[in-house]
Amino acid sequence: MPATQTPDHEQIIADLRALLKAKDEEIADLTRDRNRLEGRILFANAGSALRAPTPSNPRCFPCPTCGEDDCLTAEDKRIGYQCDTCADRAEGRGGYE
Repeated sequence: MPATQTPDHEQIIADLRALLKAKDEEIADLTRDRNRLEGRILFANAGSALRAPTPSNPRCFPCPTCGEDDCLTAEDKRIGYQCDTCADRAEGRGGYE
């Protein structure tokens, strides 16, 4: 006989998914911190906070500000970054009006 899901089961599943997401983010933060300590973060350009693309972290997400395709890696997106052009504009650099 198949088990039916009650609202309690659905809430438990939702809670577990949220917990897994939080743990994934915690692991990513710890990995990033370890990489920084070991000098292994590869940035896209000098002066850029964006990560250099790698086979495991390709540049495949659009900038959330201007919408330009393939500007951010998954790590950049997770942290909430925008493309360098938009970041420079927001910081008043680069001669943008």
